[in-house]
Amino acid sequence: MPDAKVAGILGSGSTARAHALAYACARRLELFKVYSPSLEHRKIFADWLKMKTGVPVQALDNPEAVVRGSQIVAACTSSRFGSIVKKAWLEPGVHFTGVQTGEGGTELEPEGLKLF
Repeated sequence: MPDAKVAGILGSGSTARAHALAYACARRLELFKVYSPSLEHRKIFADWLKMKTGVPVQALDNPEAVVRGSQIVAACTSSRFGSIVKKAWLEPGVHFTGVQTGEGGTELEPEGLKLF
């Protein structure tokens, strides 16, 4: 989405950081929304991302709040609990990146995968 202004990042590790920086380089973002299940990791990541990019960052307490309203979503998790992103949360025309595959499944529920 070339005119994307809001990017949502799920996860707070090195993969999440790399994706966030790439999006900040490729788009004129106005806001990052981030989520990690660890409050400490979430806050550290949000502070780091604001410092690195100058883009305002909201650290939110659930994945749905991050995904809804984001034109770019990167799910960069190590979740082994199955899908954490629901199809209903995705905006029309969203760019979605999910990095997990394998035994735990994908971060986007199977119905959501049909959108792409």
